[in-house]
Amino acid sequence: MNISFLFKFSFRNLLRHRARAVFTFIAVSMGAMFIFANFTLIEGSHYYMLEYSLKAIFKGNFNVYHKKFKDEPAIYNSFRFDDELKEKLENDKYVELYFAKVETGGLLSYKNETIGVILEGANLDKLFGEKSFFKVIEKGNNEGIYISKTLSERLNIKINDSLLILTQDYYGSISADIFKIKGIFVSKNPEFDKRGVIFDLKDLQNFLTLGNKITELSIFTKNLDISEKIKERLKNILPENAVILSWKEDMPGLKNALELDSGSAWVIIYTFLILILLIIFATFYMNITERTRENGVILAIGSKPSFLFKSIILEALILSLFAAAFGSLLGFLLSFILYIKPITIKFEAYSSILGTEEFYIKTRYLFSHFVYTYILTIIMCIIGAVFPARRIRKIKPQEALRHV
Repeated sequence: MNISFLFKFSFRNLLRHRARAVFTFIAVSMGAMFIFANFTLIEGSHYYMLEYSLKAIFKGNFNVYHKKFKDEPAIYNSFRFDDELKEKLENDKYVELYFAKVETGGLLSYKNETIGVILEGANLDKLFGEKSFFKVIEKGNNEGIYISKTLSERLNIKINDSLLILTQDYYGSISADIFKIKGIFVSKNPEFDKRGVIFDLKDLQNFLTLGNKITELSIFTKNLDISEKIKERLKNILPENAVILSWKEDMPGLKNALELDSGSAWVIIYTFLILILLIIFATFYMNITERTRENGVILAIGSKPSFLFKSIILEALILSLFAAAFGSLLGFLLSFILYIKPITIKFEAYSSILGTEEFYIKTRYLFSHFVYTYILTIIMCIIGAVFPARRIRKIKPQEALRHV
C-alpha cells in the first residue's frame, strides 16, 4: 500500500462520520485555543507584573550595590557614581533606563511627634516622570523635600511646613537639619507610602556627606533581559567594589511569587491537554468499534493490521493539524482582546513582596507560543489515538466478520 492510498483511505474514514469529526475538531480547537491563551497570559502577566512591581518599588531588572551592602545595608557601604559611569550607561545599547539612588533610615520630628522614616535620594525628574508610579499631588514653589500623602496626613503636615530630620552620615556622625516641605506624593508601594521621604539625590548626598557615592543603582534593560551576556557587559563598567544582581537574585520573594503563579497556570494547561487526549481517545474508540466488521473484511482480503493502525494514526494527525492551527488562531484573537483590554486584579496578600496591591492582566505573545501549542496539541491527539488503534492488532478476521 502506498502513502497516497493510505492518505485517501484515512481521509475517507475521517469524513464518514462528519458530525462526530466536526464535534471533535471543534473540541480540540477549543482546547488549543485555551492552551495558547494560557501561554500568552503566563508570559504577559509575569512580564507586566514584573515591570509593574519593579517600578512600584523603584528597582530595575538589574540592581547594583556595594559588595557588603546586602549583608550590612548602611550608607558607608556605598560606591562611586561619577560622570564617567553615567556616560557609559547612557551610551550602552542594552540600557533603556537607570536610577541612581541613596536610601537610608532616619528620624523625622514635627511638633511633638517623632517617627522613623525612609530617606530616599534620587533624580526627581526620573522619579516623578510621566511613566513613573510616583506622582506629586501637591507642590509648593520653595526648595525642600517631598513626603508621602500617608505621612503628611498622619502628622498633619502641609506644604511649606518645616520639620527636623536626624540620621547618621557617611562617617558615623549625627547629621540633623531642618527642611521645608516642597511637595506631597503618592506611589503604588504601600510600604514606602507609610514612611517615605524623598530628597533630590544631590541634596541627600550633601546631607549625608557622601560626595558622589550612592547605595543603589537600578538598571532597566530592553525587554527586561537578564541574560548573563548583558550582566557581564554591565559588570565591566562598574566600580570594583560594586556587585550586580538580577531581579531574581535580588528579590527572591518576587521570584517565588511569580513561580507559584506559573505553577497554577501550568495546571490549567495540563488539564486542557488531558481533555484533548480523552476526546480523541473516545472518538477513535467509537470509530474503531463501529468499524470492527469492516476491518475484519480488510484483514481477510490480505491487508496487514499495521495498515489499519497507520490509517488510524494518520486520521488523528490530519484532524490535529487543522484543529491545532485553527485553535491557535482563535487563541491569538482571544489574547489580542486581553491585550487591548487588560483585566485589573488585586494581590493584597503579596503587596509586601511585589511592592503594590494592584496589577493588570495583559497578554504577551511570542512565536514560541504558536509552536508549543501546535506541537503539544498534535502530540496529545496522536497519543489519544494510539491506545484505541492498538486494538486493531488483536482483531481476528473470522471473529470480526461475525460482529454486528
